Amino acid sequence: MAKMKDKLLLKTKQGSVSFTPEKLAYFRDAFESAEDAIFVFEGKHYLKGYAKYMIEYMEGLWSTDDRNKQEGHDG
Repeated sequence: MAKMKDKLLLKTKQGSVSFTPEKLAYFRDAFESAEDAIFVFEGKHYLKGYAKYMIEYMEGLWSTDDRNKQEGHDG
């Protein structure tokens, strides 16, 4: 049982991805220039349909954070 759990954890760690606003811009470029349903970014494969939602979600997080920061400075 422990061996199976260790393998799952290892796969999870290898599959994690992190983004910064700058990295997201490069990801968006790769997404927009992709001609196939699957594209590669930094050695990882992404479904174009799923990547669209990833981009929208992350841009929404950063734009909300930016609005909150701006509101804090206005007051």
